[in-house]
Order: sequence, then structure tokens, then C-alpha cells
Amino acid sequence: MNRLLVIFCFLIFSSLTEHKYYVSTSLFNFTENNSLQVTLRIFKDDLSNAISKNYLSESSDDLNLIDKFYFNKLEDYFNLNLNVLIENKKIKLHLLGLESKNDMYVCFLEIENLESFTTMSLENKILFEIYKDQQNIIHVKKNSKKRSFISRINNSVLSVNILSLWLNLRFKILIMNFKKILIFTLGFLISFSGFSQEAKDRNQENINVNKFRQLYQEFSTPNMYRTASGAPGPAYYQQQADYKMDIELDDENKKIYGSETITYTNNSPDNLEYLWVQLDQNVRKKDSPSLLIDGSGVRPAYAPSGFTKEFLTDPFDGGFNIEFVVDENNKPLKYIVNQTMMRVDLPSVLKSGEKFSFSIKWWYNIQDHVNQDGRSGYETFDKDGNRVYIIAQFFPRMAVYNEVEGWQNYQFWGDGEFALPFGNYDVKITVPSDHILDATGELQNRKNVFSKDMIKRFNKAKKTYDKPVMIVTQAEAEEAEKGFSKKKKTWHFQAENVRDFAFATSRKFIWDMMAVKIGDKDVMAVSMYPKEGNPLWEDYSTVVVAETLKTYSDYTFDYPYHKAISVHAKQIGMEYPMICFNFGRPNIDGSYSDDVKFGMIGVIIHEIGHNWFPMIVNNDERQWAWMDEGINTFVQYITEQKLAKDIPEIVYPGKNFPSDRGPASMITRYMSVDQNFLAPIMANPENVYSLGPNAYGKPAT
Repeated sequence: MNRLLVIFCFLIFSSLTEHKYYVSTSLFNFTENNSLQVTLRIFKDDLSNAISKNYLSESSDDLNLIDKFYFNKLEDYFNLNLNVLIENKKIKLHLLGLESKNDMYVCFLEIENLESFTTMSLENKILFEIYKDQQNIIHVKKNSKKRSFISRINNSVLSVNILSLWLNLRFKILIMNFKKILIFTLGFLISFSGFSQEAKDRNQENINVNKFRQLYQEFSTPNMYRTASGAPGPAYYQQQADYKMDIELDDENKKIYGSETITYTNNSPDNLEYLWVQLDQNVRKKDSPSLLIDGSGVRPAYAPSGFTKEFLTDPFDGGFNIEFVVDENNKPLKYIVNQTMMRVDLPSVLKSGEKFSFSIKWWYNIQDHVNQDGRSGYETFDKDGNRVYIIAQFFPRMAVYNEVEGWQNYQFWGDGEFALPFGNYDVKITVPSDHILDATGELQNRKNVFSKDMIKRFNKAKKTYDKPVMIVTQAEAEEAEKGFSKKKKTWHFQAENVRDFAFATSRKFIWDMMAVKIGDKDVMAVSMYPKEGNPLWEDYSTVVVAETLKTYSDYTFDYPYHKAISVHAKQIGMEYPMICFNFGRPNIDGSYSDDVKFGMIGVIIHEIGHNWFPMIVNNDERQWAWMDEGINTFVQYITEQKLAKDIPEIVYPGKNFPSDRGPASMITRYMSVDQNFLAPIMANPENVYSLGPNAYGKPAT
């Protein structure tokens, strides 16, 4: 008992002990998007161990560039001071990772939109400055000392010794978390039982890590469901989910209402007692746990308006409001909502080969995707008071059930995208009568929603293969902007064997189309955009859609749908069957840079390409982002380069399209960073430091 008391007192005392931390050797890595990545090495207490391991040299140059910090918990220091010292308001500093390695920490930071920045002490003394000049020379300046490095931003990796970004700051943080102390004490005592030694012995078993070892343990055993080649086996199955929906968009109040009937077919050999339904909009609820993951923490200082917005206003509440869940006899079904998933208990077992129909009525507040983020929502145009709506993940959708893991009911946190079964859709969407709307599926009531002029133009577009035909002109869209009709119009769409449904609607839309010959059939290449997208969108969007349909069909398989739609959306690149949302907006005067132009073309190719991966070749994006993003990015690169050859005026005076990914030289910079911040391609998208290079760039190289 006395021994336990001594150990307990020792742990309490050690938790209150201050430590000295030393910051040294930083690695600068300038990324493609003009961001600066900084890696800091931080050593605790005694430097002798760091020197012995060659983390530090004994030279005076190294040791003179070390600053001491006094505090108890290093993570608390970064949480408190991550954004304190940035003088330029356009600069954002992100803590990408903080990893402990014995007596050394590695801190990985990223600074966005690098033009120049200065760090300040609490006494407003300039401590550290870095900037680039017009010749792309990088200048690092500390007090009166200045160092310059000649480098191209696109391939610069500079290793320099500098003072920490947080010089002269002193914090004494005394943490007394007794709960953690008790847990740690219990673990400490258990270790004396010899259990930990057994675990250690087990961890030291010989494991074959040879790069040329056989990979039997990494691959699933072939079975009746999936063969050794990965192709479907004789017992392979897919579940089916068919939807019949009535949707109404309330433009005035920015709400969407829906009632849907889902008919679920159990093609598996298993008997099912319940169903899992995805409620992705719940990620937007005001109490969503994803807000904690994506939150930026509390800053030391706020402008009055920023403080009011952050703490004194009600948070946006955009999750689903479920009014009822009933069976086909209108009897209530028992259901439980768990964040972004809902389990529906069945009244009786759903046997193999049987179907079950049930209905859900719901509504939610639509978010401002420009100011509140998200993969869909609305954008408000202040000059005319209109909105453009891009609506997706907007209805309760069935989760996947398969033979590998049963129900795939992983929560939606924001980065991992979607896993969905195929099905047939019958969807009616009611919007203001002056809106122009397009969606997944084939329009069933064109005569009811098109004017006579629109029908004539549409028939012409179906026979025009060389350039887009205007279905709604800019002059007509500008006239429609002036009125806010109180009348309603319903658009009716049907789609067969697709895994999702999305739509876009606005009275601001300009609409053009052209035909593309794919195999022995015609496909319509379509664009929808407000006047704010011109002249860029009118000149390039539909032409790029057409080229993408041709090239992807040539290199993979023929596009099976009857249309492919590119919709202008600020800050967003997202894909759904037959329709995608793409960024790229000129300046107010209509001018635009090459970066904006090629960025828009690149994202259109990429998102249209997603029709093949994962909309047709259906993979689980929630778990394995690389399977669609990586393969799609590879074909995107091929398409971009072919576009430059087929339509050279797009890249003139250049000869090649300035692709962001594809060639091996573009991935070496990412692969050369600290290996502790790299992840395997087969990694969940929520569990990687840099999703773009890992899921897009590496597989596409």
C-alpha cells in the first residue's frame, strides 16, 4: 500500500513539472498552390540525446538557433498560439500534425497564400520575416540578419536553420488532470504483472517486410462472390434501392422539403432485420461532431464583428428534420438516428429475394455553400438578390450492404465521400416557375417546362456537333433575374440504374448544349451558368465536356448516359450521375488569368470523368478515396493533354496543357517530406495528412 502511495505521489508531482523545449532545424516546402509547409523539430529538456542521434550537430550555428520554451504540455502551447503571430490577415497558419518521437516532437505546419509574412512578439517586435520577390527569390530575415535563397516556387525544397516562429513567448501551463493520472497509475501498476513484457515479446516476432515478399496476407481469399482476379464470382450480388420522390424547393426561405418512398430489394443470401439509411445532411447540424473535427479553436484576439459571429449568434442548423418513417401501409416504423446514419427496424425479417417499401418525410435548411462550406447548397448574388442552388446529398439514401462487411454504415465526417447501391429514380422537383433546372435522369415533361423557343433550340442542339447551341440566352437570363415569381413549376425526371441523384436550379441560369457522337449514339454535352461565369463558361465549358466524353470513352468504355451537365458553382468541384458542379469565375469585368481558365477546364474534366469512376464503376469512396480519385485523375491527365492537341487554341501560346498531376516529377516533392507524414494509398480519407497528393496524385502518377 505504501508503495502504491509513493507511485501515485510521484505521478502527481511529475504532472506539475515544467519542461524546457528547444526548437531547431526547419524544413521549408513550397507547394503548388503557393503555400509554405514548415516542419519543426522540437527537443525536450536535454540536448545531448538529440546530438548523439544526429538530430542536432554540435556546431555553434545549430545551437545558436535554438529557443527555450517553458511549459508542461507542448500540444497545449500550439493550440493556444497557432494563429497569434500572423500580421497579414490574408495568411492562415494550420497545424497539420504534431507527432511525438521519444524525446523529440515533429510539428508540421502549412501557411496558405504565401506572399510575405512577419511574426511578432507580444511586445510587437519583429522577430522573423519571409517573403518572395518578383524573381521568385525567397528571403528569410531574422531581426537584422538576412538570408536569401534562389529557387523556383514550383520545385523548391529548402532546408535551413532558423529560429522558431514563436520566439520569446513563455508559457507556464500546469495541467492537473486527475482522471488521466489515475488511469495512467493503473496502467503503471499492471505493467508489473509481466503482461507488458509478453506483449513486447509478441510484437518482436519475425515479420517478413521484404519488398519482394509474397502478398497473400494483403489480399482477400478468392471465394464464390469474388474471384482471384477481382471479377465478380458466380454468387456475386448487389442490393437495389429504388426511389420515388416529390421535392419542393422554397427559394424565399431557403428550405427544401421532400417525401420519398424507397423500395429495397434484398439480393443477398442473408435475412435482414433492419436497414441502414444515410442522413448526410446531418453533418450540417449545429451540434454535429464534425464541427469539432473541423473547428479552428479559440483565437487569443477577435475583431468585434468576428467575436459576435463566432460566439453570439446561433449556429447554422442544417440537418434533416424527419417528420415520419412509415411502411407501405402507413404504419410507423421504429428508427434510431445516430449522427449521419439512421437504422430502420423492420416489422419482420426481410428474406433473400424479397422487397420492402417504406416512406420518409423530411425537410432541412439549405446552407450557403460559399460562406458555410459544404458540397452543395446555394450562392447568393447580392446585386440582383438571386440565388443559384446546387443540391446534392439532399435526401435520405440507402447504405451499402455487401458480403465483405455487411452494412457499410460509417459516419459521414466530411472528407470521406459516398458509398451507394444502384437503383431507379422517379423524381418530381417543384421550384419557382421562372427557374431553369436540370438534374440526373431524363426529363419526362419537357413540353410543360420548356417554352416553344427552348424546344426549337433543343431540337437544333441534338443535331449540332461542332459548337454549343443556346437554349436560354444571357439576355433571357438577365431578364428573368428581375422577377421573383410566386408561381411554381414541377420538373419530372427518371433515371435507371444510377447510384445517386442531384440537381441545380436558378432563374439566373444561361443554358447551352451540343451533341457528341459516342459509339453509335448521341450524348448531349450541357452547361448551366449565371452571367457571372461569362465569357469563360460560354467559350469553354460545353466544349470541354464534349472532349471529355470522347476521350474517356476512347480510353475506358463508352459513356452510357444520354447527357453530361457542367454547372457553374463558386469554390466547388463535385460529381454526381450525369451532373457535376465546377468552379472557375472571371473577374467582375470579365477578365481572367490563365490559372482561372485552366483551373476551370481541369475541374470540369475531372468531375465529368467521375461519371466513369465511381458513378458507373461503383466503389466505396467513404473508405477508399484513391479508387475513384486516383484512377480518374490518371485519365484526366490523358484528357488534358489530348485536349491541347485537339484544340490547340485553348493552350496557345503554349503547346501542352498545364496539368497539376500526372507526371512523376509532380509527386516527388510530396514523397520527399518526412516519411512519418505519408500514408499508404490504401488509407481512409479521414486518416491522411494530405488527401490530395495521397489519393489523387500518387495513384495518377
